Amino acid sequence: MVVGKRGISVLSAVMISVVVTATLVGAGAYFLLPGAEVPEEIEITMSDVETFLADAESSELTEVAEIIPQDILASELKRPRDVTIGFIWSFPHDGSAWCAGSEISMEWMKEQYPYITAYRTEDVGPDKVTGIAESMIEEQGCDMLFINDEWIGDPLFDISEKYPDVWFHSHGNHLLASENHLRYHGRVYQVAYLHGLMAGALTTTNNIGIVWAVHTWFLTQLTNAFALGVQEVNPDANIYGAFVWSWYDPPTELEVTESLLDMYDCDVVFSFTDSPVPHQVCTERGVWSFAPYGDMVQMGWLPEDSMVVSHYIFQRHVGWDKVFKAYMAGVKNPQLGNYYGYSEPLIIGDEVISGIDMSWNGKIGMEGINPKAKELLPKEILELVEMRRNQMIEGTFEPFRNYKMVDGKTGEVYSEAGEMPTDEQLMTDLWFIEGVIPPEEQ
Repeated sequence: MVVGKRGISVLSAVMISVVVTATLVGAGAYFLLPGAEVPEEIEITMSDVETFLADAESSELTEVAEIIPQDILASELKRPRDVTIGFIWSFPHDGSAWCAGSEISMEWMKEQYPYITAYRTEDVGPDKVTGIAESMIEEQGCDMLFINDEWIGDPLFDISEKYPDVWFHSHGNHLLASENHLRYHGRVYQVAYLHGLMAGALTTTNNIGIVWAVHTWFLTQLTNAFALGVQEVNPDANIYGAFVWSWYDPPTELEVTESLLDMYDCDVVFSFTDSPVPHQVCTERGVWSFAPYGDMVQMGWLPEDSMVVSHYIFQRHVGWDKVFKAYMAGVKNPQLGNYYGYSEPLIIGDEVISGIDMSWNGKIGMEGINPKAKELLPKEILELVEMRRNQMIEGTFEPFRNYKMVDGKTGEVYSEAGEMPTDEQLMTDLWFIEGVIPPEEQ
């Protein structure tokens, strides 16, 4: 079987070409996609095309969706050109970095696909989300729902079977996904590892604080990856964590941040909560910090002279776009979970969009580091950060695969060096590696 540049079989290339040409000019002629090698004489009828669309694997249909303009594809696959999507946020986007990042991704989707009709509701808790989702489906006619938080997505499993033609796509553990309730998550821990490399080099007291939100598998991933980075460059560093017990609670975030600075003499802070408060405190106290989920300097929540070294951003539209294309392609059994990191970017034309990365004041990657912090970081640390980032883009390095993973409390070995923990482990484990000091051990 001859394969084109995009990895599509000759038959697929021809079928796609027929679909496009027949739609544009109403003729039976076809043209070839770049890279496809097809015999000079070949007869393909529109019946053949219909058979192909009916029998093709999901991966082939997804490739179709990535090549054919969406309005043409929608027509051929009997999908409405106008698609209505409901977006549901857990907190207000003007105060929560997590939801601000979701807002940016929603705007990207609307700009990329102008025929989308979008409705957005924010500050939604688990007690309200079911009623809101049903209203979006029944009253606003939503074909898809994108939910930005696991704890408000979980209740919707109770109603997804009631609406089999609606695609639910919520953030969270994809091990719990169902046929029309898909999950997504970013391997943001890869960025947390890079931040750990810099944090370990920046501390002078060897005491680093973490402002924890709630104890979930997501928080555990980020903490352990960050700690691996710290320990790689500074094995003598202590990492103290304290819980806010909420993703968004500015007063408690203030209290917890101050306690880490005062009780443990921390001079670097890593935060998992949504508000800019921990970083405002750190800036006032002259302490370096690493911020989550969205670029707070770019959004104007923090000044350019703040002490934020870098943010870790999670660009949800990288996963949303893939699911949207699958929906438009009429895929019947879509991939239940999209768990993407540096090595799984979204490529549109010449543009490569990473789902995760470092960011500072709108700059991404190695430019996404505060210039003041760059001046203090040793050259070899910056080179190490760049090398590891490039390796993760290439798919040749994973922080959790590179090290032996041992529960710091029980000594139990979860994976050996060179062995990548399974997604099930990464999405269920709640233990911290040695060197991370939780409140009960402080």
